[in-house]
Amino acid sequence: MTATSHFCVECVSIVFIILITSNTRTDEKFLISCIMAITGLAVTMCNSGASRTESNNAQAQLSGDADVAGIAKDAFIYGLPLILMDITRRQSVSANSAAAFRAPANQFVHLSKFPDATFRDVVRSNADTYYSASWLDLQNEPVVLTVPDTKGRYYMMPMLDAYTNVFASPGKRTTGTAAGNFLVSGPDWSGVVPDGMQQIKAPTNTVWLIGRTQVNSEKDGEVTVIPLQKQYKLTPLSSWGKTYIAPALINDPDVPKGSPNEVVENMPAEEFLII
Repeated sequence: MTATSHFCVECVSIVFIILITSNTRTDEKFLISCIMAITGLAVTMCNSGASRTESNNAQAQLSGDADVAGIAKDAFIYGLPLILMDITRRQSVSANSAAAFRAPANQFVHLSKFPDATFRDVVRSNADTYYSASWLDLQNEPVVLTVPDTKGRYYMMPMLDAYTNVFASPGKRTTGTAAGNFLVSGPDWSGVVPDGMQQIKAPTNTVWLIGRTQVNSEKDGEVTVIPLQKQYKLTPLSSWGKTYIAPALINDPDVPKGSPNEVVENMPAEEFLII
């Protein structure tokens, strides 16, 4: 490996390690930009190194380029969940999208029927629950999740961070079935939790809440579960205790078409690097 290649590999490696181990920035948009910048930098270094024609260093250069390409691959894999989640979020909060889970940020959308074979919004959807989903935007302030007393009925409100990790899941198994209010806050929020609320600290400002409520039959769903779904509420903290009117869906003219995986597979490299 040439001295230049060795230096480039070390630089990219150090930046990547700092990025994945640092707790100073948890803004997923910032992380996406950094990861894609690292990938672009590594590819540029690799291409630049390949253009060298010194025959005595050719074999060493190939080894150095392979190291840089490996770092670029790691950065791509590390950032892929962020990209897929961001595409899914954009499709879910746009009025001109075909997504089943479609509602403005910080607002529930309820699916009050069993999913059929065409349902693709989540992997391996349940056949014995009704879904209640929302994308939470915690950049400006926390959001209060209000749940009713389900009187022993099984329900769960799993929350995924921007990397698709489930970091909390209020529900019968974890918090019981009594009525409650959960304050979901972003990683940088340091305000006072109101009395009577249980705080849930999200590791990223983007959260995908995919709630499920047990349904025993279509009749049971109509009589019991749909009324419960209507009592699941999301309220920005600044509007707590006030009359809150949720915003309407807006059109995103650039919303990606197709499944998130298809969008990434067909995405030009230059677009992937700047998304």
